[in-house]
Amino acid sequence: MSILGTKPAPVDGLPAGAPRGRDAERILAAELLAEFRSFQQSMTSFAERIAGRITNHVLEVATRTFDSTAVITRQYGAAAGAIEVTNLSVAASVAASTHPANPGAGAEVSITVPAGETWTLQSVDFTLTTSATVANRQVQLIIDDGANELWRILVPVTQAATLVYVYAFGGSTNDAAVRAATGINEVLSELPPLTLGAGYRIRTSTVNIAAGDQYSAITVGYTKATVGHSLTVVAAAAAAGNTAPTTGTGVYVVPPGVKQVIPLASREVSIYGTTGDSVSYAVFTSGPSPAVV
Repeated sequence: MSILGTKPAPVDGLPAGAPRGRDAERILAAELLAEFRSFQQSMTSFAERIAGRITNHVLEVATRTFDSTAVITRQYGAAAGAIEVTNLSVAASVAASTHPANPGAGAEVSITVPAGETWTLQSVDFTLTTSATVANRQVQLIIDDGANELWRILVPVTQAATLVYVYAFGGSTNDAAVRAATGINEVLSELPPLTLGAGYRIRTSTVNIAAGDQYSAITVGYTKATVGHSLTVVAAAAAAGNTAPTTGTGVYVVPPGVKQVIPLASREVSIYGTTGDSVSYAVFTSGPSPAVV
């Protein structure tokens, strides 16, 4: 002690109360061990990225569209533990049109909704060229279910011999006008947005139709409902002929619009779908419940 009764300053230069001796050695050893562990983790992650192109245990994240082969096959440099698949195929309504061939001279227009389709009518257009046979024709547009008449539209104008009329059904307008530049009559008529199932018909019934009268330039505009398609995920290369297996170990079916996490134990995975549909997926080395990337 000094004359004033205080302790002398440490001769090692450390602050008073700092750990010394074995206490200091234990602290230093713990700090070195923590540094080595951190270095080991960093080197392991780096080695994974070099060997398998892995980042945070994610092998790949992508959105792809099925081409004409209808299968997507991926191979990786490390075993995949899980794949999170989102089937982007969903039911939708799309615009479409059909342009059937002209009927024979003196024959009526008749269009049938194909099997497996449902149409909501938007427009019906065609041209009628009348022969020299003297008579006033009057066009009627008929909608039926293949046997029973559901709707009949009688055009409010008549068409005489040797004339060309363009008929346009759509909306809620009834009118008849003449194109001054060509002298071709254009007739506009109402058309409700009827929904037609497979086998329903859109046809004409023409009052006083003559043998030489000709319908042409027929177009039907409509919207149709599309259905979503399921896809199949398999932890293997694509099968011969790109045919999706229906049963067996590791075969998973993902319904339209559904996200599903599927366990894998393979370096390759195949996703079978429908040409034109899309799928979004993320492939992980861990599984089957990977963390959000």
